[in-house]
Amino acid sequence: MSTMADAHVTTDEVSWDDVLDEYDRALTRQERAVENVDADLDACALEVFVPPTGLGPMPARLLPRAERLRHRTDALAELVGRLVTAAAPEPPTVRRRNPRSAPSSLDLRV
Repeated sequence: MSTMADAHVTTDEVSWDDVLDEYDRALTRQERAVENVDADLDACALEVFVPPTGLGPMPARLLPRAERLRHRTDALAELVGRLVTAAAPEPPTVRRRNPRSAPSSLDLRV
């Protein structure tokens, strides 16, 4: 899968509109991957999107769209965090045979 970041495009070939279009497509792919994941979190490996350098400031007319993309990105990151937490194994618990008894010895060897 190729992205703008993989292609090493120059600023003469791409605009902020193009960058936001590609970011939107990459984000949509990732949202779909996360929605379709069952128990296999590795199946939805997240992509890192890196816009080309040297584009200069983003035009003001694109700021609302960029803000919407940022909100979608934040929501996806929060969802992935919850999925990872839910899939993590529970830490083992240690139960004493007799909960009222104290340990009779403690091994401090390293």
